[in-house]
Amino acid sequence: MNDILNMWNDMLNNAIINDDEQRAAERRQAKREAADNNGTNLLNAMMNNDLVRVKESGVPGVVACNFTRKAFYKGAWDAQTVRARGLFLDKNTGAVVARGYDKFFNVGQSGAPATIRDLATEATREAQDSERYNVTLRKKYNGFLAIVSAINGNLTFLSKSGITAYSREAERILRAQIGDAGCERLRRVLADNNLSATFECISKRDPHMVYYTKDEMIFLDFIHNAPDYDPVPLDTAFTVIRAVDPLMPVAESKTLAYWWMWENATDLANIITRMADRASCEHSEGYVISYGDGRMAKIKTDWYTRAKWLRPMVQNAILRDNYEPGKRESAEITRMRTLLMDAGVLSHDYAEHMGMLVEDVTGDAITLDYPEWLRVNRDVLDVSGYFTGGDNS
Repeated sequence: MNDILNMWNDMLNNAIINDDEQRAAERRQAKREAADNNGTNLLNAMMNNDLVRVKESGVPGVVACNFTRKAFYKGAWDAQTVRARGLFLDKNTGAVVARGYDKFFNVGQSGAPATIRDLATEATREAQDSERYNVTLRKKYNGFLAIVSAINGNLTFLSKSGITAYSREAERILRAQIGDAGCERLRRVLADNNLSATFECISKRDPHMVYYTKDEMIFLDFIHNAPDYDPVPLDTAFTVIRAVDPLMPVAESKTLAYWWMWENATDLANIITRMADRASCEHSEGYVISYGDGRMAKIKTDWYTRAKWLRPMVQNAILRDNYEPGKRESAEITRMRTLLMDAGVLSHDYAEHMGMLVEDVTGDAITLDYPEWLRVNRDVLDVSGYFTGGDNS
C-alpha cells in the first residue's frame, strides 16, 4: 500500500513539475511556502475584518472563516471576504488546514462578466495575449459543498461552517460509498500532500431543485491548503481520486481548446450557449467555467432559475399552509399558485400522500422533496407554460 501511495504522491508532484506553466507553478509553490511562515497575518486580517465571521469550527484548535450576510448583500468583496468561504485556519499559527473555493459569481452578477459574450471575449483575450488557451466547463451539481482534509492526521469532514449536521451527512455518504479502506487512502493522499478534497454532496435529505435517484458524493477538486486558491490540475486530480476508489464519481467536464474548438469570442460564446441550453433541457443547474489565469464564473440554466423562483411559493403552501402572495411576488407566480391549487398538487395532504415529505439533514424538521414534486408534476408544469416563460424577477 505504501508503494501505491508513493506513486500517487509522485503523480501529484509531477502535475506541477510537468505543467505547461511550470514557472507559474513554481511561483505558486514559493508563495505557499512563504504563507506558511505568515499564517498569523492571515488570521489577524480575517479577525480584523468586520465583514468576515471567524468562529470555532468544531475541530479543536481550528476556526472557520466565512463572509457575512452584509458582505454578500452589499457586494463588499476584498482580499479577505473573497477567501472567507469555507476557509479553516489553525487558531494558534494561522496556517490553512482546510479550504474550499474563493467566492465566485454567476454570469450577470457583479464580480463576473455581464454576459456569456463578455466572458468569451475575456477568455479570447487571455488566449491571444497570455497564451492561456483552455476554457473548462464543469457540470454544476445541485447539492452542498463538502470539504475533506487531514487535520492533525485525522480525516475530517467539513461544511463551509465546520462540523455540522451537513458535514456529518457528507461523512456518512462517503464512508458508505468508498468504505473505511477508501477513506484511509484518501486520508493519506491529503495528509502527505497538504491538500483538501472538495465534493458536491447529494443527499435526499437536503433537496434543492435537481432530481437525483440516490445519495452520492461527487468529487470536484484537490486544493492546496494555502491562502490563495491553488487547485491540482484536473486530469491529475481525477486520476488520483479514481486510484483512491475506482468507482468514485467525478464532476463531468469539457475542455474547450483554443484554435482546436474555437478561434474567436463568437465561436466560444456560441459553444457555451449551446451547452447551457442543452443543460436546461436536461433539467440541470448549469456549469462552472474556468478560464484565463484561474478565473471562475457560474452559468445557471433557465430551467434551474425558474424552478428556484417557483420554490418559495410551493414550499410555503405545502409546508406552512400559507397561500398568501408575497410582497414582491410576480403576477406569474400568483397565476401558478391558482393553477396548481386547481390541480390539487399544492397541499400538505397531497405531498404527504405522495411521500414527498422528508426529514431534513438536521433531523429537526420536515421538508418538501421539491425535486420529486417537480418530477411528478412535470406534465402540469409543461401545460402551464411556466418553464417557457420570460423574466419572472
